[in-house]
Amino acid sequence: MGYSRVERMTYIDPPLSMGNYIFGVDAEGVPYLFATWAFPEKKHIDEYLETNQFPPAAWRGDGDSPWIIDFICFGGKRGILEGFRSLKDIFIEMGYSDCYWLRTESGKLGFHKLKEN
Repeated sequence: MGYSRVERMTYIDPPLSMGNYIFGVDAEGVPYLFATWAFPEKKHIDEYLETNQFPPAAWRGDGDSPWIIDFICFGGKRGILEGFRSLKDIFIEMGYSDCYWLRTESGKLGFHKLKEN
């Protein structure tokens, strides 16, 4: 499945151009993780929770906490745990104490309190 030009410009290009992504490979160099994040403001978060679609303006938001927007991971539970730990380490290094995400398939809000390892 490919992305349309508009989808790419709306959801892929912004985090890549801002450096708000991680691309992980395993010990053999096989890709297993791609994740993006943003710092949406309250108005963006409200819209996201209401519509289940991340508002394009939020990529350039000035919010207080990181939100994980995309988390694509292969390798089962182990890959997911390793990928999430990598994200946590990035956010901790940036000085954040929490992060959020929206499970768009269920509309449920996720939250994680970050602790230094």
